[in-house]
Amino acid sequence: LHTHFQTQCFHTSMYASTWFLTLFATGLSLPAACRVIDLFLIDGLEVVFRVGIAILQQAQEELVDMDMESMLRYFQKTVLSKYESSGNYESLIETAYEVKYSSKKMKKIGRDYLTRKSKETEELIEMRRLRTENRLLRQRIEHLELESASLADTLIQRQVNM
Repeated sequence: LHTHFQTQCFHTSMYASTWFLTLFATGLSLPAACRVIDLFLIDGLEVVFRVGIAILQQAQEELVDMDMESMLRYFQKTVLSKYESSGNYESLIETAYEVKYSSKKMKKIGRDYLTRKSKETEELIEMRRLRTENRLLRQRIEHLELESASLADTLIQRQVNM
């Protein structure tokens, strides 16, 4: 599924941001979202990751045959209706708790992400600095070209006047 998402340029932020920001309140039916929030209060943030992974696991067979637009529609409409009945969202919760989850691995992934973001930020700052330096150098070149042209005109005028 991850490989399919990559080939479709389908990034996690395109579907999961609202899950994590709203604890699934906008991505699932109200009863299912309430159940997730209850579990969040009991088990903490871990349950949010588990439910997200469970949704992906249960939808994997359908998602691998879709293009990016179809996957967006799926996450916006189908997921909400898929877990409306209590049996369906209870199976989601069961699947969520069957997900193998390692706190150490998640912390490592989090650290790796922060390191990568920090590096990207540093690269962005360096890029801005180089662009500014490039702009200043271009201005200096323009100034020197004007000065050179002026000196050349003055030299030619003196040669003509002699």
